[in-house]
Amino acid sequence: MANNDSVPAELVIEVDVQATPNFGGNTPDRRYLYSFSPDVSIVRKSSTLMVYQLSKNTREDLVISGIYTNDGRYQIGPPQIAADARSVSFTNRNSQQMLINVMLQVTDRTSNSLIHADPQVLNEPEVPD
Repeated sequence: MANNDSVPAELVIEVDVQATPNFGGNTPDRRYLYSFSPDVSIVRKSSTLMVYQLSKNTREDLVISGIYTNDGRYQIGPPQIAADARSVSFTNRNSQQMLINVMLQVTDRTSNSLIHADPQVLNEPEVPD
């Protein structure tokens, strides 16, 4: 039987962003509606690769242009935006229990609008038996 402790953990978060012509969105200007699946990312394994990926339902002209966190405890490694700008990945050390606020920046290439979505990451390191 294989030891799963050596298998790197990966958490893929799907990001859905839709334009809302009737100003029914959840961005400050109410022009876009975004959601995450899962809503809150709970990280339990150390050195988890986290990937925020735009959904297939998200228009192709919406791209990830940045990611920012309030991580002051060096849990989040440098982000890597994919060549097609449809995903961003980073490693979460997950060595300390904490809530990390994230701001995912998406650019609408048609209107040059910036969309700021704010997922949360909950670090809950596993306690050894």
